[in-house]
Amino acid sequence: MQNSSANLQKYKELLAQASELEKQAKDLLSQERSSQIAQIRQTMADFNITIEDLQGASKSRKKAEGGDRAKVPAKYRNAQGETWTGRGRQPRWVADHVAAGGKVEDLAITE
Repeated sequence: MQNSSANLQKYKELLAQASELEKQAKDLLSQERSSQIAQIRQTMADFNITIEDLQGASKSRKKAEGGDRAKVPAKYRNAQGETWTGRGRQPRWVADHVAAGGKVEDLAITE
């Protein structure tokens, strides 16, 4: 019974220590975060960087990654209504038409 009681006491002590360490870690992180924010603000002021500049950079990257692209209109259509923009690999129906002796231009949308 004494061993069990001692283990329980040790467990409670460890929980208290863990709680204190967690509090210290949070405080340290908060201090470091504040320091980093101050450093970033100073760098932004030194180089005359605004929030809009930072947001513009993310928009440029999004555009470079292919976001917000305009849809390319179809240039070719077959009798079943399937379309192709003329970009990338030819669809099978275009390749079959060409293999049968036709021309890609035969499928051009003239409207």
